Amino acid sequence: MKRYCYWSMCLTLVLSMMSGVFAQELVLGGNMEDPTAWTIYNMGSTDEPDFEFNYKLDTLAAGSGGCLNVYGGSASYTNLLFWQELTLVAGQTYKISGAFRDLSRELSNFWCQIYISTEAPVDGVDWTPLAGANSDMRLSFNTWNGCGPGVDGTFQDNSCEGSGPLYTTPGDSGQDVTVYYGLKIGVWTDSGEKEFDVLVDELSLVPLEGTAVGKNSEKTIVRFRLEQNFPNPFNPATVIPYTLKNKAFITIAIYNVLGEHVATLVDRELPAGEYKVQWDGHNQSGREANNGIYFYEMKADGVGQTRKMMLMR
Repeated sequence: MKRYCYWSMCLTLVLSMMSGVFAQELVLGGNMEDPTAWTIYNMGSTDEPDFEFNYKLDTLAAGSGGCLNVYGGSASYTNLLFWQELTLVAGQTYKISGAFRDLSRELSNFWCQIYISTEAPVDGVDWTPLAGANSDMRLSFNTWNGCGPGVDGTFQDNSCEGSGPLYTTPGDSGQDVTVYYGLKIGVWTDSGEKEFDVLVDELSLVPLEGTAVGKNSEKTIVRFRLEQNFPNPFNPATVIPYTLKNKAFITIAIYNVLGEHVATLVDRELPAGEYKVQWDGHNQSGREANNGIYFYEMKADGVGQTRKMMLMR
């Protein structure tokens, strides 16, 4: 069986650094413009479909930029898996989202499914994890189970099969768990050639509403909310509100658009309550920061929320 792996050490390093800074988004390359973060398996197809990342010729599935286009035909069976390995926190709940568009308008016997599983995929073998606490199909556009042709929607709102947009990682609370996030696309027929042409975009997996599971306690769940700064844009200073539902050690830090650390505003344990912190537009060395866009991130037990602000002097 053919196996497609795309590797670029430089870009992977940049993506890893950015995911460390902006920890809210866990899926790498979810804008489907670059295949670097994805491994692609042919799962026993008799007729292998074509695919193209950063596809821009037709109406996009979501947002701006390119998307993933998967297209082809089969008189029997075709099945592709786009997957990546992720590290999640046991007990943490994550929200799944993504956009889907059917360009063929006549889909039947077709599936486009998102799986999250502790069961690793195997090249050349269909990957259908068993439903349950450790493995589950989360969301799906499946013409066998209610999704008709011509669908243009989102996995979380318009999907016709699956257990829903929320996934809680199994295991001992607070521990790191290796899971496999996969997008499976295929068609089956025994009644002549079936063709399909679909777009997928903006695949995302984020912690739900700033909840974090404490790694030193199986029962403590840290809940927090990071609000939008005000004023925004600002000059020379701005205020960042945030709320803690229970006691936690938190950090709030500022980063520029390159992911470089600019300043740390909070780095301490705090009791539950509502708080505000001010950023005066200076970096950690006391120098004035340049005009432009900045990101501020609040972290608790390795889970973060990030927002954007603009400094205009």
